[in-house]
Amino acid sequence: MERPAQAPTQLPPGFRFHPTDVELVVLYLRRQALARPLPAAVIPVVHDVARLDPWDLPGASEGEGYFFSLLRRAPATGRGSRRRRAGSGYWKATGKEKPVFLQCGGGVGGKGQLLVGVKTALAFHRSEPPAPSSRTGWIMHEYRLAVSRGVAEQREKNASQSRPLPQIPQLGVAHTTPNLLL
Repeated sequence: MERPAQAPTQLPPGFRFHPTDVELVVLYLRRQALARPLPAAVIPVVHDVARLDPWDLPGASEGEGYFFSLLRRAPATGRGSRRRRAGSGYWKATGKEKPVFLQCGGGVGGKGQLLVGVKTALAFHRSEPPAPSSRTGWIMHEYRLAVSRGVAEQREKNASQSRPLPQIPQLGVAHTTPNLLL
């Protein structure tokens, strides 16, 4: 996932980077995973998201930021939820994972769709012992590539042969919910 350091592309005044879920997965995350050129170099790589508070992530001062990081699965807690430690708190998944589909022609009832990714919403909770944790106004949407059967089989084969598994990038979009900021 390493790329040469590039200065972020500055968009002209009046232009905003506001891609759809499908555009994020297909045009950015997939290309990043395959080490292919991106349409625009506007998404930086964050090497250790776990050490950063959400307000320290790229774009936080503008209220929304996009970044690539490596996928690290969070361990399940006793209650079945997954938490990811980060800075002065943790990210907790809220709701179910949502599939990201690419429309592949006309179709009704799910036909003509290709699963390209998965989107998960996470809320940031501050955790400063001994006080109980409190939810903040920070939300992150995590995008992962959908794993095809062939890729999954190859990963299982590599794992059974004690070969190192390739690192899989993910795309995070962190933003604030203005009415919830503490």
